[in-house]
Amino acid sequence: MISLDDRKFEILQNTIYLILVFIAFSLFIIPLNILQNKIILPLAHLLYSTHRVMQPDTLILLKNALIKFRHLFLITVFFGGLLLALRRLLLFRLPLLNLQKSSILPSNIKLYECFFLGLIGIIALLLRWQGMGRELYYDEIYTLFNFVQKGTVWSSFFNLGSLNNHIGFSLLARLSVFLFGPAEWALRLPSLIIGMCSLILFWIFVRRLLTAHVAIVALFLMAIFPIHVMASVSARGYTGMVFFTILSTYLFWHLIRCPGSKYSTAYVIANFLGVLFHFYFLTVIAAQGLMMMGMCLYQIVLRPKEPVIGRNAFTNIWKCFFITILCLILFCAFIGSRLLVETLGGTGAPPRAGGSILPHLWDYFTQGWDSCWTKIIVFMFLLIGFISLWKKKRFLCFYAVVLLLVPMSLIALFITGERFFVFFVPFFILILTQGMAEIWNIRNVFSDRWLRYVYSFGVIFIFLNLTVGLAQKDLVAAHENEGFRYAVRIVGEHANRQTAMCAIGDLSAILVYYARYYSNYDVSLPKSTDEFYRLVSGAKTIYCFQFSKGNLTSKENNIAEYFRQKGTYSFFGRLKLFEIHV
Repeated sequence: MISLDDRKFEILQNTIYLILVFIAFSLFIIPLNILQNKIILPLAHLLYSTHRVMQPDTLILLKNALIKFRHLFLITVFFGGLLLALRRLLLFRLPLLNLQKSSILPSNIKLYECFFLGLIGIIALLLRWQGMGRELYYDEIYTLFNFVQKGTVWSSFFNLGSLNNHIGFSLLARLSVFLFGPAEWALRLPSLIIGMCSLILFWIFVRRLLTAHVAIVALFLMAIFPIHVMASVSARGYTGMVFFTILSTYLFWHLIRCPGSKYSTAYVIANFLGVLFHFYFLTVIAAQGLMMMGMCLYQIVLRPKEPVIGRNAFTNIWKCFFITILCLILFCAFIGSRLLVETLGGTGAPPRAGGSILPHLWDYFTQGWDSCWTKIIVFMFLLIGFISLWKKKRFLCFYAVVLLLVPMSLIALFITGERFFVFFVPFFILILTQGMAEIWNIRNVFSDRWLRYVYSFGVIFIFLNLTVGLAQKDLVAAHENEGFRYAVRIVGEHANRQTAMCAIGDLSAILVYYARYYSNYDVSLPKSTDEFYRLVSGAKTIYCFQFSKGNLTSKENNIAEYFRQKGTYSFFGRLKLFEIHV
């Protein structure tokens, strides 16, 4: 439990807020030219190399960032003050409830549950392992080159890379690659381990909420769910985001039920580590904060005689939020200053996502269920499951809705992709499984035994149909390759000292990886015809790789035209291989 008494916490909280208010008003009171000399130039020397500091574009960037940061900081301080006022208003209206003691782990686990846990674990591992050796895609190569193999452990930890560095994963992948070499499976091993652990944690979460049978079915669906399977065999931090979303949510509800719990520190650590694995995890923390405030307002206004959250639980979770946000601010200020400056200082309008995200999310979560009728059945299960959970666990349904709406509200501000909603997969599976359980329980309505049998077989058939759709999607995705590895191996078998290799267009870095790892040859990346002629001078045989769906610059188009006129080409998957014999 966070051992900071209320009086000391109030002093710390108010002191930090007053300091922030002082800084916010100082940024507006102090003239801009003084800020430029006292802040911009020292910041430039800190963030950029010396030869770039006095360049006009760098100074303009920093000046624009400072102007925008003043307004952003003032708005943040203003809303922080509103939150503190709302906290004080709620605090004295919440009742003091008796502390409850409850085990954080499920109890009365039966032998058949252990059997199914082991069986599902084996199925999940087999589904995932067959995809561990498939070809790397661009984001995985980018992670390997820039955050895993490049520099030291400290560079992996302190280099955000335009938010493309999933820090927690990069550190684990660096250890895995150091132990096992830069093979595809070694780079993806941390995701596989965390993904398998998230399955165990998901079963514990559902087992505590609902029945043992529902927990087993939910675990099975999670084990074969294509989104989770692909996240578990991708060299990115998405399984870490799923794992810590489940853990943070589980601890959040446990602290509401048992405010005297010793798991407050674990809750803070889980939130911090979740952000390390993916910065989009901040939406999970925001959703939990909104949920706690909403529960308090709901209780005070509508259900004053049916208390759910007490003053002690509210105080304890508020401390956890405060310490988590304070640590994240210090951490991001330390490693993300340059990224913040370049984001705020840019003169162009920030890119925005267009259109509604809902259709894309629906297609994303229903991968494997391609037919219209299957999607309708899934939607019915989800609707029935949500209504059922609303009657049993109303606040959990509120939480699931808030958890989905908070990131969706950011669509108007930032470009986002469906894969960033991977943290919602456990709740999607939970609601879907509860709907299946309610449909299954309808069989008890039939008094006739044969009608009950027919109904039961119909429900089982539907369930098996859904399961087969998911499993087929996993099998297809596990063997998806673009042709990079095979093409490099073929070329490597015929290569000698008088052979030159180059790559043009998108995804060229992937060819560099496979050429080094499988053929011990370097692939050059020419950006112009002059550079190309210089790199291949003296070679008798020249191979050039081009990803057929990639984009080419005008100079790279000239290189491709040279190969089309002088040589031959063949396809390996979606990879085009040019060959010229001089």
